[in-house]
Amino acid sequence: VTNAGFFDVTTGVCLGTLVSSRVVHAIGKTHNVHFGMKNGKFFTGYFSSEEITSQDNPFDTLISGIVWAVRGGKSNVDESISNSGDAEDMSAQSTGHQFASVLSARTLVGHDKQGRLMLLQVEGETWARGMSIFDVAAFAVELGFENAINLDGGGSATMTINHTLVSEPTWKCSDV
Repeated sequence: VTNAGFFDVTTGVCLGTLVSSRVVHAIGKTHNVHFGMKNGKFFTGYFSSEEITSQDNPFDTLISGIVWAVRGGKSNVDESISNSGDAEDMSAQSTGHQFASVLSARTLVGHDKQGRLMLLQVEGETWARGMSIFDVAAFAVELGFENAINLDGGGSATMTINHTLVSEPTWKCSDV
């Protein structure tokens, strides 16, 4: 398990789309990429609210991220963030126009050509160490990702396996 979608750091409210067990919990109001599953197959793309809420062919799971990092086995970062390309909404993140190039912890979810789920998490500390989205996308291509989206990373990037923390989050709590 890993943290996934972006959230408002002030209110804790989830930003973006979330579907779990065919239940639509939230639909994002911004133009951002999605990754999900329906009928045993993975889907990556920009889905309308009508597609997300479809009762005829519902998503089993779906989450939105920011930046379609790998598309068709190639890095897609430039296309994803370009105003003349996919023009994704970058407002849910907090590093401004440097979001794609700043070093930070990163989390990607996607699949390979064989249709196997793939997760990639890179540890880091925003502005100090980690990878840019450009670098993590190139690394994901090397690892065999066919499609991947960037999920929430940064200080809250956390991964557990069998209830055991296997990453080193860098978030700082003000009350500690």
